[in-house]
Amino acid sequence: FFKQKTAYEIRPRDWSSDVCSSDLRLEAAHTELLAARVALHRVTGGRSDRLVLQEQDAVAAGVGAPDADALVRSLAAAGRQVAWIAREVWSGLVPSSSTAAPEAVAPGVSVRDGRVHVERVPDLDRGADEMPMGRLLESAALAAERRIPFDRISLGRLRSVGAPTWDVWERAAFLRLLRAGSGAIDVFEALDHEGVLVRLLPEWEHVRSLPQRNAYHRYTVDRHLLETVAQCASLLDAGDASVATGAFDARVARACRRPELLLLGALFHDIDKGRAGDHATLGAVTADRFARRIGLDGEGREILTFLVRDHLLLADTATRRDLSDAAVIDGIAAACAGDGERLRLCYLLTIGDSLATGPAAWSPAKAALVRDLFVKAAASIERGEARTLAADRRSVLTGRLGPVKAAALLERLPEAYVLACEVDEMIEHAALLDAARNGPVVRCEASERDVVVTVVTADRPGLLATLAGAMAAAGLDVTEAGCFATADGLALDVFRASDPFGRAVEQPAAVEALVADVLSGAVDVGKRVAERRRAYARRRGAPGTTSVTIAPDGSASDTVVEVHADDDVGLLA
Repeated sequence: FFKQKTAYEIRPRDWSSDVCSSDLRLEAAHTELLAARVALHRVTGGRSDRLVLQEQDAVAAGVGAPDADALVRSLAAAGRQVAWIAREVWSGLVPSSSTAAPEAVAPGVSVRDGRVHVERVPDLDRGADEMPMGRLLESAALAAERRIPFDRISLGRLRSVGAPTWDVWERAAFLRLLRAGSGAIDVFEALDHEGVLVRLLPEWEHVRSLPQRNAYHRYTVDRHLLETVAQCASLLDAGDASVATGAFDARVARACRRPELLLLGALFHDIDKGRAGDHATLGAVTADRFARRIGLDGEGREILTFLVRDHLLLADTATRRDLSDAAVIDGIAAACAGDGERLRLCYLLTIGDSLATGPAAWSPAKAALVRDLFVKAAASIERGEARTLAADRRSVLTGRLGPVKAAALLERLPEAYVLACEVDEMIEHAALLDAARNGPVVRCEASERDVVVTVVTADRPGLLATLAGAMAAAGLDVTEAGCFATADGLALDVFRASDPFGRAVEQPAAVEALVADVLSGAVDVGKRVAERRRAYARRRGAPGTTSVTIAPDGSASDTVVEVHADDDVGLLA
């Protein structure tokens, strides 16, 4: 501050009423955090101040906590107290030369010195004990939209807020608060800190500082819900700014006619995590109860409960099922009740939820799979069923190849092939199948986004493992594989992969040569994969659980085998 040659002052009037309470809360948080640190050093020998997942059980025992979940939840609450109080102290440093006049923005609400001030209503001055919830929500929406904090005295006044009536004005102000996106996070934190949030949302008590002890989530449940709202609001912002040629997700957001349901779905999608039973099913009941309480219309209640109950539908299906299976696509359309609006909102919630979870939960490959599923399901809803989309592609293919060549190609391949591939890809595959009469054919096409390796060769047992090993040996990380057997004994396998080292972009011919050598037996693929695993294997602690599940109802035509395991070099092979 001195280097900036600007005078600042701490205004003690903002803190005088709360300083003792804050001191006590800081002292309690300090004691708890210090005890956990001492226990961690005893467990690890003083190697680190970072409480990682594998040490949490031992540290919980060291401090006498009931279990690791209780420990992490309590530490999260203590850290939040420290961060919130510290932030408020620093924000109390305001330029002493500030002479801006107060700006009245709503009855009893004004902006002064970069803070939101909430005035007492006359009844409060005469001894009444409640502030209207509508005034709190108006001031909260204002603070979130302008990204400014509450005045300390005003924030203390908010503790006297009464129960919401959820009239049209309160409901509109609450939706304004959610629509503010990331600006609403600090406002929710402030209201929660003052014990006001649970009066507005009693359901919040269950998720406050609730930990998610896994490698995917970087936030506690309550913060994750707020981050999901912020991500969904950002998607809606992009939709508001988009034009017909805008980004795909922005166009989807622009087409939504009930965007407020997306924000409510984001706020409630994990509201019952941590309870016994399926959190999505339980959460749908909670969301319906909330929707009735705030007076949401019938359609809105149905869509909101669908979003909460099925918020994992698209992500699970896209990453665990064959998207070339028409029955899978039609199943998604049926789950959305043939309603394009439900599908659009579910798609956007999937993106927002994944982005708010952490980097491990969202990647270009997963985004592409979810988008592919959305496009196919949207076509299924629009035309009645996914097979109509396949019929359209057959028609276009016939027009470009001619009826004889198109029929010859499609007769050689399974029915799922048409739904799995675009027409341009089919035309390329027809040429590769013709060329494969003289031996195996390998085609590598690389771009900055991904690498596509197409192989046509004689089918044989173990071919998938061999080709997957070749991809690993070439330094490619497979993100999607489409494997098709022709009626005359050939295999048409298409691998989409990321190229972390840029080798395929620089030398696609080298990838083609390596795959060809693996097919011919000139290269020991097992040895090459083992060498790469030793060179690039990720460092990790104790291995996670490996599970194998056979899903008999996962497909009408194929056996679905799900393998859940730690990721590793050559895992697909």
